[in-house]
Order: sequence, then C-alpha cells, then structure tokens
Amino acid sequence: MFRIKILYIYEIHNSSFYNQQSSRPVQQYMGSTMGNIPSFADECTGLKKTYDDCFNEWYSEKFLKGKSVENECSKQWYAYSTCVDAALVKQGIKPALDEARKEAPFEEGGEMHSEQPADAKK
Repeated sequence: MFRIKILYIYEIHNSSFYNQQSSRPVQQYMGSTMGNIPSFADECTGLKKTYDDCFNEWYSEKFLKGKSVENECSKQWYAYSTCVDAALVKQGIKPALDEARKEAPFEEGGEMHSEQPADAKK
C-alpha cells in the first residue's frame, strides 16, 4: 500500500495538474528533469522547486533502487504545503476544498472506506 501511495504521489506531483493556470503546454516547463512546473501560487514556486529536486533525487536514486522507502524530503514538503495552504486561504479557495473533503464519498481522513455504505450493498 505504501508503494502505491508513493507512486500515486509521484504521478500527481509530475502531472499536468500543476499547469492548469497556464495556457503553455506542459512540455515547455519540463526539460530533461521532472518538476520544473511552477506552483499555482507564485510565492510558493521556489519552495516547490526545492521539494521537487529533493523528491526526484530520492525517488530515482534511493526508492527505485531499494535503498530507502522513507521519503527524505518531508521538511521540504512541509514548507511547500504550508505555503500552498496559506495561498489557498488568501485566494478564498480553502473553504471550498474543506467542504469537498467532508463530502468525499470514498474517503475518510485520506483513507479509503473499509465498508460500503448501507445503500450500496443492495
């Protein structure tokens, strides 16, 4: 399960999701390395680049080679996610995200529901 989550994070992390604010194609941002896509919040782009560089190094040089299963970039992720959270509040997006998380039909606290709802069992 842990490896699946890491692979999912890697795919989301390097997907075009981060480029939704721009009309430029993703390929213009991505050179020979992954993670050259700016953050949706300009003030967080430097922190995102620091995290991306750390994550890509860890993922390719340690995780994929079986040298480490613990993400060694948690400090960089925390700094970047804190900046993003502040930008979400500043832009008025955070309340909508919080509400959507409450309504997530398949998750509870970031984990999949262990049981189906009673009406889904019929």
